[in-house]
Amino acid sequence: MEHVQELQGLTRQLQRDLRVMERPSTDDPTDLAHYFAGLREVLPAHARCLALSEATAALPQSGVPSQLLEQADLALEAADRMQEKLVTSLGHVIRQQLGLLGWPPPLVASAPGPALGPPTSQEPQWQGLEAANEQVVSNVQQAMSTLVVVQRAVQCTSFLLETDAAEGGGSPPADAPPLWAVEQLAQPLAERLRLHFGPGRPMDQPDRPELLLSLVARLTHDVAPSLAPLQGAIAAPLADLPQHWYFVPVEFARAMRGVVQTMLKEQLLPQLVIAGNAHAWLHLAECLHAFEKEMAPLRGIPRHTAEPLDDALELWASGSCLETLCTQEAWRQGWWMAERGEALRQLEIIVDAPDAWQPAADVWDAPDDGLMASHMPEEKEAWREEFWPPICADTVLLLVVDLARRAAWMGSEHLRSSYAAAVPKAILAEFRGRLERLLKTAQDFRALASESWAPRVAGYACAAHHMQHSLREATGALLLLDLPGERSDGAPTASVLTQEADAFGSFQDRTARKLARAVATRFSDASSAYTRRKGLDAFGATFNDGREVHTSPSLDPGIRGLEADLVRLSTVLDAVLFRQLWRFVAVGIQHSLFNEVATEAHFSQQGSQQFATDVAAVIGVFQPWTPRPAAHFRELSDAVILLTMPQDQAHSFAASLGAAAEAHQGDAQGIAHDGIDELLSSTGITRLTVPRAMAVLAKRLW
Repeated sequence: MEHVQELQGLTRQLQRDLRVMERPSTDDPTDLAHYFAGLREVLPAHARCLALSEATAALPQSGVPSQLLEQADLALEAADRMQEKLVTSLGHVIRQQLGLLGWPPPLVASAPGPALGPPTSQEPQWQGLEAANEQVVSNVQQAMSTLVVVQRAVQCTSFLLETDAAEGGGSPPADAPPLWAVEQLAQPLAERLRLHFGPGRPMDQPDRPELLLSLVARLTHDVAPSLAPLQGAIAAPLADLPQHWYFVPVEFARAMRGVVQTMLKEQLLPQLVIAGNAHAWLHLAECLHAFEKEMAPLRGIPRHTAEPLDDALELWASGSCLETLCTQEAWRQGWWMAERGEALRQLEIIVDAPDAWQPAADVWDAPDDGLMASHMPEEKEAWREEFWPPICADTVLLLVVDLARRAAWMGSEHLRSSYAAAVPKAILAEFRGRLERLLKTAQDFRALASESWAPRVAGYACAAHHMQHSLREATGALLLLDLPGERSDGAPTASVLTQEADAFGSFQDRTARKLARAVATRFSDASSAYTRRKGLDAFGATFNDGREVHTSPSLDPGIRGLEADLVRLSTVLDAVLFRQLWRFVAVGIQHSLFNEVATEAHFSQQGSQQFATDVAAVIGVFQPWTPRPAAHFRELSDAVILLTMPQDQAHSFAASLGAAAEAHQGDAQGIAHDGIDELLSSTGITRLTVPRAMAVLAKRLW
């Protein structure tokens, strides 16, 4: 009750004082002197009024008489009106005194034609502050300094956060409050801009936002440095903060950017929503991007900084004009849908280009050309290179990087995450969808590994591998998209980069497996005579004419075809994919020969030698790609050892295996127990289990 009564009395007293001080005469120095003297008495009362307002606003809503709550609300409203009157009065003095110096300056023309100047020629012309009337400049500084004191009292919480950051030696907070005193400098310019660019005015052209933006950028560039002498006005009330945190020319540039944002919100963006023109949204985004880069040096950010990718990201992005486009759902959707539509159109052009699936390495002219370019020798072999992406994959990645750069001007991580899901993710998903559809077409022809289809399918796999690695090991602008997402129920999800990297990696693996399966199938088809009953019966034949053992004629077509397929694919698959492919092929061929020949045919001594020769020929096909190809055919190698083992040793070994099997009933998997490992390894068997080894030995006829 005491707080409410004191607040009511103090508010009435301040209102009387301000009424007496209101709008001092600009021509009477005595009047201004009395005004500033009155302010010195008003400020302590204003600070006490703010403290009482805070205490009154904290009154509980329950357990307090309703009449007291009504009185508290009325007192708070009166305090707000008093505060608004104080700020308005100070702003009037600042603008009034600056007007004596010719402020605001004439607007600079942004295009050929008559300059946009002051309404009448009788107004004084702005010549800067260096040669201006010292008393007038002093009046401006005194009013600005007082307004900063008032603002610090009103926004004490925000400035306390800044003070804490200063004590910690950190950078200024990204949401540091703009100075009202400097905003008063921008207000007359905003009014003059509205005279020319406002609704229905001659320069009201929503399809040409560059007219306004270039004009504001040039005007700020020309005028901001001349305001440096006003730095003394804010130095004293901000003495507890690092001097570089608030610099009048930089704050003026910030205020002018705020003028542009206000005009965007009030006029331009609603017009674009009504028009529904995607091209206009894209053009506006391009113009705003250029405007932000042009204004960056004026806001204290070095011009040579290419992209805001360091720890100061929020200082670049917070409050940017591009971020303004995202403050309302209709504006955000208008812009993002336009970006996505244009990016999808470019994606179609990229993927459908005549050279889209040519290796990007063919056009890499220098080590740093292309996002993933690396130094390559003149003679390039795909299977020796870490990456072998087609041109379209390299170009699509550059397209996504360009989209990611837009996110650099969004200070909110939530906003960047939403943008990443709405635009870049859609492009990546569509490109992956194109790869899926192209692979499906190739599968429909049932000829993935053929001469005509293999290079295309390999290109799809290499594109996916390139994308998967680039997203997984993101650098540069792509890191702006590496933010956790959010499901509709609020649960966190992996970032867009992680999700898409996983999806491209899955496609890459599936494509490599399908190619490998196709190669193994072609081998099986070409050597089908080898695995048929007639071919199997040949292993039981005996002959004693001392003939030299050669590869079985029925296996030759399969070996020649396998070699040709691997050579062909080695020229179109990168090192990772080709290694993955030939290993899958080796697994498939080994499975086929072991299950269809080694455990199905009956082998004479000569037949065993023939099978060993055939297996060696198959293994030899992989020799160019690995120094130890036999290591990938261990089951076949074990089978050859068992089939070519001397007769006495084979009988003894079979008896030992049989005894071991009986001793370990139920060990169907052949898990090592009590020396079985040693028994198998003593003969060089490294992969086969006891049951499978016995199955091979059972096929010996000698």
